[in-house]
Amino acid sequence: KFEGFWFKTGTPTFLTKLIQQRNFQINWLEEVSVKGEIFDKYEISTLELIPLLFQTGYLTIKNYNFSTQEYTLSYPNNEVRLSFNIHLLSALSDKTMGENAMLLNDIRQSLLKNDIEKFILLLQILFKGITYPLIDDKENYYHSIFYLVIKLLGFDIETEVLTCDGRIDAVIKCTNTIYVIEFKLGTAQSAIEQIQKKQYQLKYQNDGKQIVLLGIGFDTELKNIGDYQMLIG
Repeated sequence: KFEGFWFKTGTPTFLTKLIQQRNFQINWLEEVSVKGEIFDKYEISTLELIPLLFQTGYLTIKNYNFSTQEYTLSYPNNEVRLSFNIHLLSALSDKTMGENAMLLNDIRQSLLKNDIEKFILLLQILFKGITYPLIDDKENYYHSIFYLVIKLLGFDIETEVLTCDGRIDAVIKCTNTIYVIEFKLGTAQSAIEQIQKKQYQLKYQNDGKQIVLLGIGFDTELKNIGDYQMLIG
């Protein structure tokens, strides 16, 4: 069978360290728009992440907009996306790729079974293992790690989903269930209240699937998920 040969020829340690130093949001790499000038920025004293990822083959040109003169960059294929994200997760945590793989499989099974209590517990275990010292006390940091994990599990996840009344932090689409998720620094209560107030779930009412509203509160002292609340939409 075909396997991930290209990625095995080298490891992106330097690039993952640069992502950590810049507190870069991983979900941005799925689709990033840049001007042509960025391809000329390779000064060693002021290294920029996007040109390096393009030059090293982790990002490639997917589209060009003639009116805005912008290039759309993304991963060249699923092999590079998954391999890069697995390596990044291992770089962030104190676990090996094998240990992370087992934990990720357990997280996947809990979500497929709609066992949200176990899903959150396993995520807490994963966050607990992240040892990188420059953890950012901002919602974006926790959002990025959550996105990275869900993407590695192979689920269909969308972030920053626009509605007529706001922007949903994340939406996970499973076979029979759609999870509408809001993150907050603080309590899960405020997160679930925002979903209800703005009625984010209405966007998916005609999809024929069960809608689950999930509010997740992050505790900046613990550097972890503090609590969660779940409602059936």
